[in-house]
Amino acid sequence: MYGLNGAGTPFEYPEAVGFSRAPYASVPAGGQALQAAPAGVALGIFGWSDPVLGLVSNLFTEGFQLGFVIPVLNAWNWQRAYIQFGFPFPLRILRGGYAVVLSAIGNFKTRFAQGGVAGSRVWTDPETGLPYATSNNGAYIATPWTLMQSGGCNALLTISSFAQPFLNLT
Repeated sequence: MYGLNGAGTPFEYPEAVGFSRAPYASVPAGGQALQAAPAGVALGIFGWSDPVLGLVSNLFTEGFQLGFVIPVLNAWNWQRAYIQFGFPFPLRILRGGYAVVLSAIGNFKTRFAQGGVAGSRVWTDPETGLPYATSNNGAYIATPWTLMQSGGCNALLTISSFAQPFLNLT
């Protein structure tokens, strides 16, 4: 549907939804569940959680925990999420205040606007949380994930935190 990124839940296996059943660990949330920041959070890309308020955003903030944003069970229906066009591909945005999972490790599928080569370190844009296979001359932030597949522009590719990059690409 529209080539969306970030559909599905971590509890479903079909590759069409973009997530795998490999083990993953979520970022600690303290006494409450993590929630989407008031402006919402894009699903299926990288985000950061506020360790005090428990809010997750796709905008980098110093001292916040990096993770891969996935919805909780059934948290992506039309009442909780909407489609945002205007990025290199449509994104599903979880509305502010709804529960979200921020995974610190795991295997996931995500869309790469510029494509990438298997074995490359995965980087993220601190302004959007979008994944990239290059550091853009130091403008992007390194993640603990490695690209496990090769593909062209807007390809849906597997990333894994359980493998080290073959090449130390910058």
